[in-house]
Amino acid sequence: MGTRVKFASYAILFLIPALCPMQLRADQIEIEFSGLDIQYDGGMISTVGVDDPLSVVSFYIDGSLVGNQSVDLSADIAIPNVTNIPVAGGSVVSDPGGVFDLDFAGADFLDLDLGAATVIYQPTGNFSFVFAGSTAQIAGQSLPFGLQIGDPVSVSFSTVVTPGSRTDNGLYLTGFVANGAGEAIGGFVPEPSSVLLVMIGLLAASPAVRRRG
Repeated sequence: MGTRVKFASYAILFLIPALCPMQLRADQIEIEFSGLDIQYDGGMISTVGVDDPLSVVSFYIDGSLVGNQSVDLSADIAIPNVTNIPVAGGSVVSDPGGVFDLDFAGADFLDLDLGAATVIYQPTGNFSFVFAGSTAQIAGQSLPFGLQIGDPVSVSFSTVVTPGSRTDNGLYLTGFVANGAGEAIGGFVPEPSSVLLVMIGLLAASPAVRRRG
């Protein structure tokens, strides 16, 4: 019986440090949004207005829906020094230093500082598409549903250029307005209380194991 007691005690002690990193390891959190309106002036891509209203924002953890919001939503995006986008289509890289801010219902928000963004312009038939993606660092956050996202965050959006809004100088685009959707993806940071509950559960199970035999 003494051997069983010693083995059970060691098993609990080894399980706790082994389990904590597993619980703290970041899973993936995804924030998807629609109803994004952007504009281009030949040098910067930004939202139409300081706070562009969004239609829906959805929150996922590892592909599983946590919740949706559809009221009091807005985005504020500024991607600097986006120049020489070819009329025939192609990609350019912006300067770092842009911002990507999302405001949710209530006082919740996510503020991101953008690195250099890759902007792709793709004319296809009667439609033109603009894609952009960047790796961002968190400047501040207060997410709904008790969520917390960790650095780094990848940000991207895909939009369709509004017909008749595109202007150019023959070689490069000088302006457009577009509408679409996007997402922000980063590591999901669990609350410390969830790790503590697991540890307490393991410790509570330890005496029951000792009494066997």
